[in-house]
Amino acid sequence: MPDSNNIFKELKKRKVFKSIAIYAAFAFVLIQVCDIVIPRLLLPEWTMTLIIVLVIIGFPTTLVLSWIYDMTPEGVEKTDSEKSSSNTNFSTILLILIIVGGLLFYFQDSFFNPKVNPKSIAVLPFDNYSPKSEDEFLSDGFTEVIIANLAKVKDLIVISRTSVMRYKDTDMSL
Repeated sequence: MPDSNNIFKELKKRKVFKSIAIYAAFAFVLIQVCDIVIPRLLLPEWTMTLIIVLVIIGFPTTLVLSWIYDMTPEGVEKTDSEKSSSNTNFSTILLILIIVGGLLFYFQDSFFNPKVNPKSIAVLPFDNYSPKSEDEFLSDGFTEVIIANLAKVKDLIVISRTSVMRYKDTDMSL
């Protein structure tokens, strides 16, 4: 088994840590921007899940590519295998991929199935079936009164009015 100190030296020499840090910063900014932009563009909810899955898939890809290739002033070049210890090449990449795959498998429920608090409720806005459109305030009032009264219940999380009003007069999926 290769010495772990040699593996870290090799990772540092091949600038893998630098590549991973840049990738992590890019992924963080991408997820933050998508979290703001996707709801505003009225894209489906699975779009954010797709972005996160692509970021997760991109991590081991970046890891492997930064191990194999190096950025030089002349451009992208394949790392010279004679300069690096060939014993650690395949075994290190395989070890890292197994660890990443194991972590993804272990935490897949928390990544792809967000936990919903069982003691939470959202009161969806009522539709106005009155022939007069100026009676809209009545249906909005019912929603607000129900939300206000449910908010008084101890240990019950009530989704705010502003969060549920975006569903009013739409065909959006819950």
